[in-house]
Amino acid sequence: GHIFLFDSFTGNYLFIRGDTGEKFSGRAHVTGELCDIRLVYDRRVEVTYNRCLLRGSGIIRPNGVAPVFRINNRYTGNNQL
Repeated sequence: GHIFLFDSFTGNYLFIRGDTGEKFSGRAHVTGELCDIRLVYDRRVEVTYNRCLLRGSGIIRPNGVAPVFRINNRYTGNNQL
């Protein structure tokens, strides 16, 4: 599967395509309060993460248009790299 890593303070992110290993990185705008964190960068990154429930989802468009990668993780507490 695809890998999406981010820093909730700086907004730095890294997306790795699971099929090719191609990497895309950048800095998104971070908003949120309490449990919910949202990262947005143009149309390229739209990700929501709930740090209380440890789940996240989003859409990644590396070039802003296509292809579109959807990510969904119902429980991030067991993630390992």
